[in-house]
Amino acid sequence: RERTDRARSKTVNAGKAYAAASAELREVFTTMFTSPEAATGRAKGLVTDVVDAFASNGDVSILLLSERLSSNNMHTHAINVMLLSLMIAKPLELTAEQMRELGLGALFHDIGMLQIPSAVRMKPEAERSSAEHNLVRTHAEAGVRMIAAAPSISTDARTVIAMHHEQYNGGGYPFRLAAEKIPLNARIAAIADRYDELCNPSRMQDSVPPAEALARMYKLKGTRFDPALLTAFIKSMGVYPAGTVVEMSNGTIGLVISVNRNNTLRPLVTVGQENCKPEDAPVIDLAEEPEISIARTLSVQELTPAVREYLNPAARTAYYYAKAAGV
Repeated sequence: RERTDRARSKTVNAGKAYAAASAELREVFTTMFTSPEAATGRAKGLVTDVVDAFASNGDVSILLLSERLSSNNMHTHAINVMLLSLMIAKPLELTAEQMRELGLGALFHDIGMLQIPSAVRMKPEAERSSAEHNLVRTHAEAGVRMIAAAPSISTDARTVIAMHHEQYNGGGYPFRLAAEKIPLNARIAAIADRYDELCNPSRMQDSVPPAEALARMYKLKGTRFDPALLTAFIKSMGVYPAGTVVEMSNGTIGLVISVNRNNTLRPLVTVGQENCKPEDAPVIDLAEEPEISIARTLSVQELTPAVREYLNPAARTAYYYAKAAGV
């Protein structure tokens, strides 16, 4: 019971921290048009909190949070891409300042989307007309123009906004850069951006399971994505990426909500129980439950309707971080 409560408190604390960060980001996006420098200062504070946690000696994990915390897709996507980018960069031993600039660029990577009509922005990519597709492609340049009024944003952060749609083989936009000519920050953010787009699209019935998203991206290693960075990202996501539905050795079914970086076979799992509110769901840290293991992964189609509705693995998801000893 104590171990379950300790695991559960991780998700509760991360949820509270995410809610505060999301509210702050909402204010940042709202004031970006009228007070860009002030908005940038607030965004830097948000990023610094996360970078400081990543730089601490204690282990930091990325947690998958419930749908109810991620009602605004643009805010959720921005925070997700920031956290995933920092996770990719953590093993690269960048300086704290480099991590902050990466985090700020990733948080603002789609800021230009604020100038795209929401009806176009939220439309699934496959359903956009040619004109709408071209309009969406202008968001990177629009973002660069928006942050021109915030001179405190560094070049390293600006490159993420300008170049996160460049591709490793030179087939991206807007500059058609290739390989190492694409700045490192932009190459990192491109991976985080695409992964979150696949798992959390604007229309949730189009979402794909995390393992499938990684498999699709792996096929584009060396063409769309930097091969070394992508390989490192896939390794860090673990055998059971957050969002994977699993059956455990004791017969219970759950949803992986966090990967144990020290032992990817033993993640944090929220357990599906009927007649239990999601926020009250038991959470098992398999690293502390040696007698329980993951027997196999499950597809959504294998779940009973009740468990599928309860776990809701296709719901829009938000990520936030938790330290080993709390948030």
